[in-house]
Amino acid sequence: MLNRIFGWQKSSMKPKGSALNITCDPPLASTTVLPLRANETTWSILLEYHESEAAHSWEVAIWHDLNSKDDWETLPLEEAKDLPVSFITGAPAQDARRKYFTGTLKGRPSRSKPLHFTVKYRHSPDHPWRWAKEDFGRQDGEVIYPEEPPEISKLEDYIEGLNRDLDINVEISEAPNTQVWTLTAAAPGAQGHSPGTTKISLGRPRLTTRWMAIVRPWSPWISPEHGKATFSPQKDAVLCSFLREDGMNLVFLALSGLDNVLAFFKSDGNGNVVCVAQNDSAETGIAKMVVSVGLDSESAVAAVMYQARKIVREAAVSSGSSLPAAPRAADVKTTWMQTSIDGLTYCTWNALGRDLSEKKILDTLETLKRHDIQITNLIIDDNWQSLDHEGKGPSRRGWLEFEADKKHFPHGLKHTVSMIRERNKNIYHIAVWHGIFGYWGGIAPKSKLASEYKTVDVHIKTAFHPPPGIMRVVAAEDVGRFYDDFYTFLNSSGINSVKADTQFFLDDLERAEDRRNLIKSYQDAWTVARLRHFHNNAISYFFPDVPDSHPWHIFCNAHNSILTQHLNVIPDWDMFQTSHPWSSYHAAARCISGGPVTITDKPGKHDLDLIKQMTAQTVYGETVTLRPDVPGKTTRAYVGYDEKALLKVGTYVGRRRTGTGILGAFNGTGKTITEFIRLAEIPGTIDGEEYIIRSHTKGQISPVMTLKSPTSPLFAVTLPIKGWEIFSAYPLQSFNAPSKKEDEQQIMKITNLGLLGKMTGAAAVLHSNYTSDRPDRVELSTSLKALGTLESTTTTTSREDNKEQEKEMVLEIDLAKAWQELEIEPGWSNEVSVQIFIYWPSQD
Repeated sequence: MLNRIFGWQKSSMKPKGSALNITCDPPLASTTVLPLRANETTWSILLEYHESEAAHSWEVAIWHDLNSKDDWETLPLEEAKDLPVSFITGAPAQDARRKYFTGTLKGRPSRSKPLHFTVKYRHSPDHPWRWAKEDFGRQDGEVIYPEEPPEISKLEDYIEGLNRDLDINVEISEAPNTQVWTLTAAAPGAQGHSPGTTKISLGRPRLTTRWMAIVRPWSPWISPEHGKATFSPQKDAVLCSFLREDGMNLVFLALSGLDNVLAFFKSDGNGNVVCVAQNDSAETGIAKMVVSVGLDSESAVAAVMYQARKIVREAAVSSGSSLPAAPRAADVKTTWMQTSIDGLTYCTWNALGRDLSEKKILDTLETLKRHDIQITNLIIDDNWQSLDHEGKGPSRRGWLEFEADKKHFPHGLKHTVSMIRERNKNIYHIAVWHGIFGYWGGIAPKSKLASEYKTVDVHIKTAFHPPPGIMRVVAAEDVGRFYDDFYTFLNSSGINSVKADTQFFLDDLERAEDRRNLIKSYQDAWTVARLRHFHNNAISYFFPDVPDSHPWHIFCNAHNSILTQHLNVIPDWDMFQTSHPWSSYHAAARCISGGPVTITDKPGKHDLDLIKQMTAQTVYGETVTLRPDVPGKTTRAYVGYDEKALLKVGTYVGRRRTGTGILGAFNGTGKTITEFIRLAEIPGTIDGEEYIIRSHTKGQISPVMTLKSPTSPLFAVTLPIKGWEIFSAYPLQSFNAPSKKEDEQQIMKITNLGLLGKMTGAAAVLHSNYTSDRPDRVELSTSLKALGTLESTTTTTSREDNKEQEKEMVLEIDLAKAWQELEIEPGWSNEVSVQIFIYWPSQD
């Protein structure tokens, strides 16, 4: 288990001369990769100590192996009179004091290996050194100085003992600064009911210092695993990424679904990557893998994913089935994807559970209205359907007919939907849940559905279906008609979205013949039906009563996005409850995820302030969420869950250079943590540009920060248990005022912060334009998707007679109040256009 423990606040009951806490950048117990061609490392240390020892002359030093791994040396650090950090979110303990130390180590390691270091300190020169490892349990830090990669290299340069029996092809990479290869091997055909299985050792990745894998802990889920040096995942891996000692990243991707072959990675126990291929076809197939190498993990992952797309496209063309029985253009409804995912969604699952009825749904919606919670989308989750064996578990119940359960929906599904829409004009999209085979227990053998469609019995191996695990499902030859009829019924009932669950059941079919007959047939039928009837409005686990699941849930989703961001899907981090001990933690994560925001509150139990932080009202009175443009994902792919560090999730909204980078920091460690954050960690920040950073919960605005490679400005955050913060980095636009004197200069730096009080207020901004059409003013023209308090900030620097004066101004405009008091009517657009004129300060 890794033991990275950043900035834990310790009890003030410490031995004399012992610090309360040490925060370090580059961090201890972690690996930091410097920019390419970097020739020095600069450390910044935050030392916290008890106020009773404030009179002591504290000293801090770095103990490192720059020149020799066997002969470590000391780098003394200097106390920083000017803070090396721009601002701090969070205060120390009441009886604690802080000092900052900094120092630079020139040169690169004399060997092609990372630098290792630790921190030592003492409270006066006549006392012995104390060590961070002994006092705080923090292991040594590691710093990698990347080397210039060769323009062309061989795969065996990166994989020791590369299997020569593989068919290896060099490909043209579509990702910058990467190389990519495809690897193929024969996969023997199925024997009877059992798939053909083969294990192919690929070799051992060279120079590995850390690795990360996206694995399948259970067939419906994927999650991350992490480790150091030796590759040893405990579960089947789909994607593996290795950080090397030279700063390069080696990535493996296993392809599944082509010619009935499923592939994944394991370890042989000695660090070798082994591909396991399972072939459901009776004929010999081909196992396909893609490998890439790149300077950063993001580009290396993109390289394998882009190559995988090419392989899938080529396979579809060669098979003559590039599109599965596509519906006619006239049958496909075209709409903006934003229509269905930008609104606030309510799901009945955790709120009402399986005990659904028309009355409970209508009553719950009335409760939401009384609390002024205006949802746009409603998901009617599991148990609305007509099922047999009432009172049994879900896997023991089969689906009887398309119509809703007659006992709890006595007038039918159409009546329920009509009542919902009649009483709730704000609800546009109503979805119902169903399983890929209809229900958890499939089709009831003695049912209307079984009499109208051809069915077959299949063996399934999920935990939901104990032995003998036999389920009745619609046969492959009828599944297209089945889905078309079902979705036609839903459309006629007023349903315009679906939540298609249990899709992993396809993967859990036990027999090879069932898998090759049903997997593609069901996927194609469902895809065509949803396109024809629901214009792509389909939703592909949140455990409120399991405390440890909450930080892990966010951690998994943030790391899974490394893979899923390339799959042309909108990320859905699942529903949550706003009246819950972890509610704001979940809310912040959903807001920066880039996906929908779905709540599942029990009736009457709502956090209205939290909902307001996630949403805004349009000029038509609709509730919208403020989604960033880029899926949220971890900014530190190789930092594991057990390392007790802050989880940092990055996203971005807007155009390049003028958009806003957003970074969420989450403390799921069970301890208060202080960490430094580099401006360069926030997505979209560009070298040479100026920014200000705003924290959401504290409302702090930083001084102007400039990103100048290879160093990056720092800011610090202290988060309590279950704490979180969202930082937004806004680029500044600069204007020079006309000078009246030769030695006079005025510079105005301005930026639009979006809507105040919103977790992702920058995402409310559709565009901003800054101009100076007159010598006495600067104009900000902006368009927003919703009403609220618009916030902008201006910093004006005046220089005259070698004297500098700076004035800062934060402007807040209550657009909602202005809209109401001025009785403005919306026009053809649902946007809010605002013009702000900012005049130069008088020099008189």
